Amino acid sequence: AHTGTAGGIPRVTIGEIVRYRLQTRIPEGTLTAFELVDSLPSGLTFLDDGSARVAFVANNGGITSSTLGSGPQVAGNEATVGSITPSTLLPGGAISGGPFATGTDPTFGLGTITNVDDDADNEYLVVEFNALVDNSAAGSNDAGENRDNTYRVLINGSQVGTPSANVRARIQEPSITNLDMTVNPSTGDAGDTVSYRITYSNPTGANVSSAFDVQLADLLPPDVTLDLGSIVVTLGGGSAGSTDNSAGNQLDVTVDTVPPGGTVRIDFNATLNPGVEPRQVITNTADLTYTSLPGPNGTAGNPTLSTTPGSRGA
Repeated sequence: AHTGTAGGIPRVTIGEIVRYRLQTRIPEGTLTAFELVDSLPSGLTFLDDGSARVAFVANNGGITSSTLGSGPQVAGNEATVGSITPSTLLPGGAISGGPFATGTDPTFGLGTITNVDDDADNEYLVVEFNALVDNSAAGSNDAGENRDNTYRVLINGSQVGTPSANVRARIQEPSITNLDMTVNPSTGDAGDTVSYRITYSNPTGANVSSAFDVQLADLLPPDVTLDLGSIVVTLGGGSAGSTDNSAGNQLDVTVDTVPPGGTVRIDFNATLNPGVEPRQVITNTADLTYTSLPGPNGTAGNPTLSTTPGSRGA
């Protein structure tokens, strides 16, 4: 829900699932070795997980397939095909081209199609399938890049007509690049208290999406002792939900969501330990990790019929 469409172009983020719809008119007669070949772009991987569906759209139940029979029949024509969602499973045996990696083209084979619906309106074949937006160096899915997809029809191994028009998706990503830490005062003696402040934000932008499970980890150096009771987290710009799992000398603060325009500030104190020496420089660094989807695998039970596979960062 945090991506959506802008300027007529769907925005998608790493790990998100795109559901494609291939719709082609079927002439009356017999079409042998009928195939739809999708030219999936690099950066997207076909999900061969049982989520592909097919429908034969005709008024009089006149379309059959040598491999699928008449099971996918749905009543309709050109006036209603756009509102029809395929519900018949496209079996694995009808899908070829694997093993599927980024940019591998899936082929959907329907065998011999026969259309005997001899009337004045049109009949259609509709296939829907899912593709994963890769977290992949090969796919090089960076914010603002376009992923264009098209498909073509083959009969007896030869292309019929021209490929479909391109459909475009554009990559969005969180953009937290300004993690910063300050300390005040920057000098002190053993036993003194110093105050640290850590800030970061996810700036607004056309191709910036929300960051989720944003974890700030800072193992303070052994020359200082973290005051666990001093930790204060301040959220702004729509950032929401913070959890403090700090213990010992480990600062560990996770923010649930940092949307575009969201800001986070973490303030805490530490005490200089008795063992520090004059002119000693004490260096403290922090690490930040986040994901592009809510939860461990995105939103379960979504309309694509798939759940994002793998673990976070996979």
